[in-house]
Amino acid sequence: MFRYIRLVYKLTVGGVFTRKRILNLLRNGVYYVLNIPPKHTYPSLLIVEPSGVCNLRCPLCPTGAKFSDGGTLTRKRGQLSLANFKKILDKYEEHALICAFIGYGEPFINPDLCELIAYAKKKKLYTQVVTNGHFIADQEIAVKVVKSGLDSIVFSVDGADQKSYEQYRVRGDLERVKSSISNMASARKLIDAENPTIEIRTILTPYTLPQREELFSMSKKLGADKVFFKTINLENRVNSDQETKNRFYLGGVFSRYIDSVSLKSRNKIKNECQYIWFSIGIASDGMAAPCGYMIGAPGLMELGNELEDINNPSWTNATTNSFRRKILSEKSSIEECKNCTGKLSAEGGGPPSMLFRIYNLLRLMTRN
Repeated sequence: MFRYIRLVYKLTVGGVFTRKRILNLLRNGVYYVLNIPPKHTYPSLLIVEPSGVCNLRCPLCPTGAKFSDGGTLTRKRGQLSLANFKKILDKYEEHALICAFIGYGEPFINPDLCELIAYAKKKKLYTQVVTNGHFIADQEIAVKVVKSGLDSIVFSVDGADQKSYEQYRVRGDLERVKSSISNMASARKLIDAENPTIEIRTILTPYTLPQREELFSMSKKLGADKVFFKTINLENRVNSDQETKNRFYLGGVFSRYIDSVSLKSRNKIKNECQYIWFSIGIASDGMAAPCGYMIGAPGLMELGNELEDINNPSWTNATTNSFRRKILSEKSSIEECKNCTGKLSAEGGGPPSMLFRIYNLLRLMTRN
């Protein structure tokens, strides 16, 4: 509870909490509870992809999977310009609480990333970046990131040694990632800044599960604030071969699936989704998707394009609300959603965890 109160204090002092934003979040919550597509509201969480290009070849990612054959990411790959980001953010900034820079490319490949963050901070949004950590090569870059006003940075570190790390982060260099984390911690201390919070996120696989204690020790040594572990996504959307799925499958309580062949969820899947009631995913080309996870899926349902129709936000258009109604009636028929609980999680170190904590705190506050 103390962590929640401290979070609200920081967001209030930083100007993130405004009357419009709080009311918008609570209204979305009411629509969600009543199973009604939102009307006259806006997303509380913006998941924005700064870059559709990546330096790694992760075998279960649409950008990296089968890269020699062109990958499974079918949409245009590119960078989100500052001008286009402003067009997108200006539609939602009065009501959104969080802007998370994450997608199916590496955010720091975008040369304008710090300017994107600074603009979101100018609009008083909470900001977060999820990175593979290969591009904060020196102190100068790290200081620039800190000075942008970034609130949270999450490093994907899937192994405590190079041999384990490169099993999933193909073409990755763990020492380079460790240097980036250390540079961020040093830069934050150098200019006496409280932010960004530095988090390490690790996917649980047969390679990383035995290294949990080593990862905790390594993160402390590098100056990180938190370590999160999350289950791996083996979904068919990247068309990965069965051998790859078997290699990364981790059974029991550490997996979201009963087995690696059927990929049937261990969790009970209901006709609901908190993501599409609270957030929207926006790709680097402006394409909007039901959630951040789906902006990389081949043949997904495109909700619209935030750059092509500036005056008609994708959030409540006919296509989006039709998708919401399908979630409420026949979620199992949607390939991308049939194994997903659709629940915003308190763990995982990503933007959903932040929104989850804020929303639950507001619920507690309004009950008293």
